[in-house]
Amino acid sequence: MHLPEKWGMLQFSDAAVNTTAPIRNPQWTVRSVAMALYYAQHAYADAHNGTFTEDVAALYVFAPPHTLDGTCSQPPRVKVAPGGATFVAEVPALTGSMVASVTDDRYLTVTGN
Repeated sequence: MHLPEKWGMLQFSDAAVNTTAPIRNPQWTVRSVAMALYYAQHAYADAHNGTFTEDVAALYVFAPPHTLDGTCSQPPRVKVAPGGATFVAEVPALTGSMVASVTDDRYLTVTGN
């Protein structure tokens, strides 16, 4: 319940059962990659004395395969504060039409279409 990025989607319709085409969430991919990066950063920090990293490649082992390598989105960009205690990451869509941003405290936003 406390992981909103894991919630399902529900679609209602007045049409006959199984005749409505599903509506896709255009933000789903960048949101998913951003949250994969968030969890990978925290796993990385757990293994490195609480320090986050700007090296996205170092996070690959902590994320599902091909999540952070530019396959699903453009490669993420990460900025870590001096000392490595906080981070802000941006995940641009493949098309560049939107960008998801996630912080070390799990605040996720998406800008663009």
